[in-house]
Amino acid sequence: MKKLILILLTAASAIAIYYVNFKSDPVNDFEKAVKNIPKNSLGGSVYWYEMKGFTGWEKVILIFGYADNLELCQYMVKIGKKDAPDRDFKCTAAN
Repeated sequence: MKKLILILLTAASAIAIYYVNFKSDPVNDFEKAVKNIPKNSLGGSVYWYEMKGFTGWEKVILIFGYADNLELCQYMVKIGKKDAPDRDFKCTAAN
C-alpha cells in the first residue's frame, strides 16, 4: 500500500511540474505570433491600440489590414480620449 501511495504521489508531482513548466500561455503565444507578422507591402507595421488600466498598459485591439495602420490607430486614440477623457490610450508597433 505504501508503494502504491508513493507511486501515485510521484506521478501527481510529475504531472504538476509538467503543467506548470510546459503549459503554453495563449496570450503570450499570440503576442509572439503577432511579432512575426511581416510588414505590409508599404513597410507598415501592425499596431496595438492600448489603454492604461490599473495594472499598466493593456492591449485592447490589434489593428492590421490597412495601408497605414498607425493612422487608424491614432484616430482611435482620439475617439477613446473623447469617449473616456480620464483614461490614457496609445498605439504601439506590434511587429
